[in-house]
Amino acid sequence: MQSLKHPAERSRAGYTLIELMIVVAIIGILAAVAIPQFADTVAKSEEGVTKGNLGTLRSTLSIYYADNEGLYPQDINALTIASKYLQAIPNAYFPPHS
Repeated sequence: MQSLKHPAERSRAGYTLIELMIVVAIIGILAAVAIPQFADTVAKSEEGVTKGNLGTLRSTLSIYYADNEGLYPQDINALTIASKYLQAIPNAYFPPHS
């Protein structure tokens, strides 16, 4: 006699289409907000790397200046000779132009 139960007494076994559409819409809105923030984070990290590399060059030039009695190198590659100051010149990352 199970089939004679009133429809309100039956338990719900799943979600309705409207509930699923609302969840998908919320996820879409969150993704639309998060993706531009992620792209901005990558650009900021590249900027931080470049600033760190410039600091490394500044420190290396100061050490070279002190070691060579107040003379700066004529060529930046002089810092990498025999890896005394640097093993390689650090890279600089530039933001893309639009």
